[in-house]
Amino acid sequence: MKKIKVRLRHGIERQTATDCLGMLRGLAVSIDGYGCISGRSNPAMLRKGFLVFCFRDRVAAERFRRSGRQRMSDVFSFHRLLTAAGRSSR
Repeated sequence: MKKIKVRLRHGIERQTATDCLGMLRGLAVSIDGYGCISGRSNPAMLRKGFLVFCFRDRVAAERFRRSGRQRMSDVFSFHRLLTAAGRSSR
């Protein structure tokens, strides 16, 4: 699975991020190849300032990253998650 880490931008209130979470999940679900949100519950991860979305392949992950940057870059930043070997999870 390929993973995209979505971080809450500095200065954004948690309530704003929580309000946008539904749109972010909707964006992920609309992309063929979406797997799940990885880790603990969404609110617990969001309190730490990030979420991790899992996709079956690199193409789906990149599509989510690009779409997210275009639509929600004022609230979240989107990054490829690095693997344990230090390489990008492409």
